[in-house]
Amino acid sequence: MSKNIRDLNITSFRETLSFVLNDQGDKNLIVLPKLSKIYFAYLPEDSGIFGKFTDIYGKILRAIHVTIDYSCDVYSISELMANIEKVPSLYELTIKFDLDYSKGYLLPNQLRQIGVNCRKLRKLSLNIHVLCNSTMTQIVQALNDNFPRLICLTFTGVIPYDYHLDSHTFGKCKHLTSLSFPNMTTNSKLFITNIATQGGKIG
Repeated sequence: MSKNIRDLNITSFRETLSFVLNDQGDKNLIVLPKLSKIYFAYLPEDSGIFGKFTDIYGKILRAIHVTIDYSCDVYSISELMANIEKVPSLYELTIKFDLDYSKGYLLPNQLRQIGVNCRKLRKLSLNIHVLCNSTMTQIVQALNDNFPRLICLTFTGVIPYDYHLDSHTFGKCKHLTSLSFPNMTTNSKLFITNIATQGGKIG
């Protein structure tokens, strides 16, 4: 296995990832010392091995792109998020929720913890399925309060059709220069002004 691998794209996490974990369980022994980006699909049975992975690579990983399988339950999702928190070097995070609408309530608190512990995070992309305005408001509030250093924020998926942004929605994200929001509507012209004064753009 080449030690120069920087990007890793895997479909079967449990079966494939074992080759980047050393047999001795030594957290100081890194098989892929240049690894900075990983793409993977996450299943309920992957929670344990992903925890071992972040124990070893948490200080060097720069980007995580994960698709959470529909079969994941509350416990396995919580385990995933708790382990993402253990990657302080994280610069870019993409989370795609292939979930039913009933699990959207989990996100606000989990995002808060990631924001608190991953202070280098600058790019965040969320593919979510949320139908409730109150849950969406909590998600946005968690981002605004705990991700002040974001420069790029992307939402895809399903959000409440009548959810509105206003001039204070991301007021604490002073460095935000790129925002993409599905079916984006605003209830104030001040929102556009607010983004413009920060040098931002809306995608």
